[in-house]
Formats: sequence, structure tokens, C-alpha cells
Amino acid sequence: MAGEVVEFDITATDIDPGDKIKLSAIGAPFLVDYSPADDADTWRPDGSPSASYQSQPVVKKFRWQTSCEHISNLPYTVVFKAEDDFFLQNMQGLTTGLATLKAVRIKVVGPPPADVQADPTSDRITVSWAKPYQCEDAKEDYFFAFSVWRKEGSNQFERDTCMPGLAGKGYTKIANTLDELNGRYAHVDTDVERGRTYCYRILGIFAKRTDSGHAYNHVESLTSDEVCIQLSRDVPLLTNVSVEQTSTANGIIEVRWIKPVAEDLDTLLNHGPYRYELKRARDIGGTNFTTIANFTSPTFWELTQLSYVDQAATLDTKGSPYNYKIDFFVNNESSPIGDSPDASSVWLEIEPTDNRNILSWRYEVPWVNMRYTIFRQNGAVWDSIGITSDSFTWTPTC
Repeated sequence: MAGEVVEFDITATDIDPGDKIKLSAIGAPFLVDYSPADDADTWRPDGSPSASYQSQPVVKKFRWQTSCEHISNLPYTVVFKAEDDFFLQNMQGLTTGLATLKAVRIKVVGPPPADVQADPTSDRITVSWAKPYQCEDAKEDYFFAFSVWRKEGSNQFERDTCMPGLAGKGYTKIANTLDELNGRYAHVDTDVERGRTYCYRILGIFAKRTDSGHAYNHVESLTSDEVCIQLSRDVPLLTNVSVEQTSTANGIIEVRWIKPVAEDLDTLLNHGPYRYELKRARDIGGTNFTTIANFTSPTFWELTQLSYVDQAATLDTKGSPYNYKIDFFVNNESSPIGDSPDASSVWLEIEPTDNRNILSWRYEVPWVNMRYTIFRQNGAVWDSIGITSDSFTWTPTC
């Protein structure tokens, strides 16, 4: 990691105990502009004491105090050369002995941003991390910015110090930033929904600059630790929208939800009576909502209604999906204190091909579906014919 010291001994021996050895090295760590490896002259073939052959074993120390300017996607290579004096002893006129080379690669990575915290409110999450960052003052304006990454659900992988970045870990980059808030670096995430668990990680980004100031060759640091948070649950959350009967006119859909958390709602401030107003709109993502049911309770603990079977005579579950939400009212107020994120029914489509049907489905819900089981009607019985977990389509294999 940038800022740490790379230090190790190099030992050279020869199977012929009488031969002497000259040990030298070349490589980028000796040539960098900032904080080169120590005692470069003692490693070079024309330096001292490497200019002369020494009795074996020859032991020399490589030491490099790395700095933030050394951070790179590519490793630095040092080539060590051990050369004996066999030809000098036995064949005058030849200037080199038998030699062998050993290459060592050293990758210098950016340190992870530290002390990542997340602070939720009803409609946003503020993610912050420590300022100053260890490498923000790198020479030649090498530090570029931070990137903020988000994932639904946690991924507590073991950090690999040779593999910076977050590629393949399931996170999505949501921002590049240098914003500050209350003496810390921060990003405010407003693209969030109640009920979901969001996990965040931060990367430092480094880049070279053109003469005109444009950044290129971006390099990512090691990832920060993960922080996970859920928005305050001060409104009901839909948990299930299931088509129970497919029909053009007498469809049935069951809707389920969970009540707000009393501590998040602050029932002393937002006292009863309480009222749920369940609304429905046609189509996935539909916004033309109409109220289909009301549920009222004088106290919070009596607010026990958690499901509703929607079976209106005009409910066409064969021709269209439906979208639902719940408005939540307190203290007989005319405007809701908030509403649940929308949730739709699942809409299944079939594309017939030669000897098989390709199935696909769509929906928009505020929860994460982990697995899908596909059923096919066989007479009066529905048989399970497949399971998938990572797509919205399924094709039978036979």
C-alpha cells in the first residue's frame, strides 16, 4: 500500500564454493522522480560495493519507501543479477562470468478511504468518510476524486491488496465526488426507496494530467470497508402482490404489506387515528391511481390490517398488470405523512418458437426477488418445470 516500506534481503550463492559473486539490480523503483528506492548506486553494476566481486553468500537489502505518487495499475519490476567470477579466473580476456537473473514485481496500490458512515432520513442516505484522505495531497495533482459505489444487500468479501477496485463484486458506481459536509467527504444518495438495504463502498481515484488539465489513465484505490443502512421505516411497505386468479373481468390479486416501525414514525408526535389508503393503477409503473380500500385505527397497536384481496368485477388480470401503493395518514390530516413505494404484479409473456416456448416476465417492486419457479399446467395440475435466479427469462432445455 502506498506509504508503506517494501524491504527484503537478496541472497546470492554459487554451487562452486570458491567463486565470488557480484550482485546488482536495475528497475523502475530506482528511477522514479519521488522517493526512489534506497542506495541505488550500491545496486548498479558500476556502483560500490557492487563493482567488485565478493565472497559468498552475498547479501544485500532492497528497501523502498513508497509514496502516493507511485500508485499504478501496473507493477514495478526490479531485476536482480548475480554474476560469478568463473570466466575471470580461468579465461583471461572475457569480462563476464556466469550469471542468473531474478525479477521481482512490486505493485503499489492506493489506500482505502477510511471511516465510512451512512446516515439515513426518510428519503435519502448521506454517506460520508474521513477527511483528509491519506493520498489527497499527492504531487502533480495526481489524486483525482472519490467514486461512490452501492449495492442492495451486503457483500463482505475479503479485500485483496493486489486487486484494487470493485469489478465483479456486485456494486454499481453512483457518483464521482469531492463534496464535503461537516468536515468530512460526503455524498447524498436520493435515489433510494424505503425498505431496501443499501450497502456502500468508496474508492479513491488517481489520474495523470495532460498539459491542458484533462485526466487520463485512471487508477482505483483499494476499496473502503462496507457500510449498510436502511431508510427509516415510517410508512407501510408493500411486500407482496400476487395474481390469485387470471381473468378478463373477475381477476383476483392479493396485496400484502407491513406496518411502519413505531420508533421511526415517532407515534408520540404522529398520533392517531391512523389510516391506510390502498390505491391501484393499471400497468407496471402506472400512475393513474384510484383508491380501492381504506383501513382506519384509533391507535397504532390496533393498526393490524396487513393484507387485502382485490377482486373488483372489472379487474382484468389477463390483459394487464397492475400497480399498487399505500398512502398513510395520521391524526385525521388531509394529506398523507408519506406513501409506500409502488409495487406491481408480475406480467408473464410467452414467445413461441420451434418446439419450445420462451418465457419472460416484468415487474417493478421495492423488494428483491431471489428466485423464480416456473410452473406449467398439466391437465388440472400445475407442475414445476424450472427454477432460475438471475434473469427475467427462461427457456426450456428440451
